[in-house]
Amino acid sequence: TKERYYSVNSGWKGPYYLDNHKDKEAIEACQEELKSNPENAEANYYMGRLQLADDHPREAQPYLEKAARLSPKDADYLFWAGVAYGQNGKKDLEFKSYQRALELEPTHVEALTYQGHVYLERSEYRKALDNYKKVLELDPDNPSALYNRALVLNRLKRSAEERQAW
Repeated sequence: TKERYYSVNSGWKGPYYLDNHKDKEAIEACQEELKSNPENAEANYYMGRLQLADDHPREAQPYLEKAARLSPKDADYLFWAGVAYGQNGKKDLEFKSYQRALELEPTHVEALTYQGHVYLERSEYRKALDNYKKVLELDPDNPSALYNRALVLNRLKRSAEERQAW
């Protein structure tokens, strides 16, 4: 019988290109991988992330949806699908994606932050404030949570806390 082996060079290199900011090569690697393996959740995820980075949320959404569907227990995939939904104006799907990500990983800082943003957009200030507080417990220097916490305190007319937050 013939032995099978995998060369280190035969693996998919998409993450390498992304980590090294070689977007053109990353897109090519994703396209090549998806041609031969369209059910590769990671390749779909990275292609979606690249499309978002290039300000193409409509193109990104199907890739990120598919990645989340193929790996339903990956909180990052769900989070980024939510980002794409939000950029495409699908606010209910955006919120549901963040909720599902947080069910899997309650300390997912980005999902907590973006869920807070949705609450803020909905004028659900107390819920937004709760999210930003959780974020700051996990990441005390998170600029988005710091800024938005102060903004929420302003909307709640809690002036003393707002001044301290700023």
